Amino acid sequence: MESFASLQLTRFIVTTKILIGVIHSLKTSGELGTALHYVPVTSTSIVRFPEKGSKYYGRLQNFKSVVFNGNETALLVTVSDAVSKIDIETFEIENGNSSSNVLFIPANPQYYAKCYKFMHEKIDCNNTMLFAVYDGATIFACGTYSLQGRCWRLSPNKMKVLKVVPGEFSDRNEFAPKKPSGKIVGLTASNGVIFGAIEKANSYTIRAILKSNVHIRTGSPAVQLSAPTFVASFEADDGFIYFFFTENAYEVSERQMVYSRVGRVCSFDKGSQYEFEFTTFTKSQIVCYKKGRVPDYYDHIQSATTVEVRDKSGKPEVFIYASFTTTIGSTGSSALCRYKMKDIQKLFQTSPYYVKKNENGKVKYEPQKHPQPKLDVSRMKCNSKLNSDKINGDGVKWISLNPLLFNDIEPYDKNTVTTFRGERVTSLAVESVHQDINRSDSGVYALFAGTASGKVLKVVTNDSNAGEPYIAEEIQATKKPTAITVILLHKDYVIGSGNDMPLVRISKERCESKYLMCSDCLKARDPYCAWSLSMKKCTRAANLTPLDRLQDVATGSDKKCPPGLFYV
Repeated sequence: MESFASLQLTRFIVTTKILIGVIHSLKTSGELGTALHYVPVTSTSIVRFPEKGSKYYGRLQNFKSVVFNGNETALLVTVSDAVSKIDIETFEIENGNSSSNVLFIPANPQYYAKCYKFMHEKIDCNNTMLFAVYDGATIFACGTYSLQGRCWRLSPNKMKVLKVVPGEFSDRNEFAPKKPSGKIVGLTASNGVIFGAIEKANSYTIRAILKSNVHIRTGSPAVQLSAPTFVASFEADDGFIYFFFTENAYEVSERQMVYSRVGRVCSFDKGSQYEFEFTTFTKSQIVCYKKGRVPDYYDHIQSATTVEVRDKSGKPEVFIYASFTTTIGSTGSSALCRYKMKDIQKLFQTSPYYVKKNENGKVKYEPQKHPQPKLDVSRMKCNSKLNSDKINGDGVKWISLNPLLFNDIEPYDKNTVTTFRGERVTSLAVESVHQDINRSDSGVYALFAGTASGKVLKVVTNDSNAGEPYIAEEIQATKKPTAITVILLHKDYVIGSGNDMPLVRISKERCESKYLMCSDCLKARDPYCAWSLSMKKCTRAANLTPLDRLQDVATGSDKKCPPGLFYV
């Protein structure tokens, strides 16, 4: 048997390895409390694709769109000139680098030559694949195609082109941005209609491609969209598609301001009688602020995500979590706010409109109801019976000229969830860790926040007690500082990507390698980790029965740990 002094030395070495230089107070703007800040993460817990020296290193890079396939066993990713399928477990091209799971779609050589002649920058002339959505049967993908813009239907089983999707003009597709600097945020609605919010050089539109391949879009008045930057889109249970974006605030005339907005369109909108334009598009300002005598507002939304939880009665509720900054491009502070989807839906149905008035040569905005409420198609029931193309033109035109609602979308907590100082949160994903309503720690949420410096922060919040949110883990996911613009959650992993980084896969927990003692396991307050009484080690909580599990996410107390020096 080892001597007591030897055991003490072992414990000291173990503790030093775990906590070396990482226990410190996290200084924030008052919302994120002091926490154990376990920074070091072993390189084996982060897997990258493509790795340097691999077959596709240098060919598949700058991932623009990352989505799961239907059963979440693979990722569908788009890059320059290619769409590919990545196996989640091996984190390689599915089926051993099989060429059938990498589809290269280079631009037509004539288009490329013409583009290169005038652009003089090779990157602008590739077919940068900016967008992909999976509808359960096919992949809909769009690329720049040497400034021409193209969209395709692809087979997800063996990557191949099924057909080129027709556009509005000849075979050019107005759904696709022409330049790599463009962006699409979109989805396939449950009725099969594809929606995309598209940024182009001089054009900003929300578009839909109906099953008949008819394109409809937002109208041309600047009051509908004014130089927006889109960050997210979701389909709600009311049939509407909700888009989150920033844009120039035209209602503020004295100086140029950028506000955050939520816009929505009905997924069954067929366009108006005379134009292929949405009849149901309306929008509202979304605000995020830290409560105080003078509220501290965060004006620029950076990312948004949804999470479904169940209340005490077991009914499902959807919340939106969003990150905001004070200034675009700033590395200053960020804030997280959350919003109840039902509250947003109610506001869109009841708020008066924000209407421009001219009085004695002065312009002002006032709240006003629709002059013909029965013709307010934006508030009609959104289902297959909606005949938007049959609605009187005057009622539709009034909405197109006055789409902004008077009431703002307020945070559910009337406050920030938390704030960060010195970090700009650029992507976000959230999940409810415990859904057992009989547990004292039900209402625990893990928020995985990607930052502009390439970190992934695991933030834990708990609805069932008054404790402050805290950072359970901070992971440097990139080898050099670069923004993580996409975060996805798999049942076991966090997936991250950005414009100047490989695809990364990070395990949601590192319980066994990081927390070797019972007290450390419980004090970490990591909702994914618990101490196993039978195995005498810290392991994944989901794998343990309630009788074998020691865990205290709410307070981090280690009083329940078995007596003794430590367990390994």
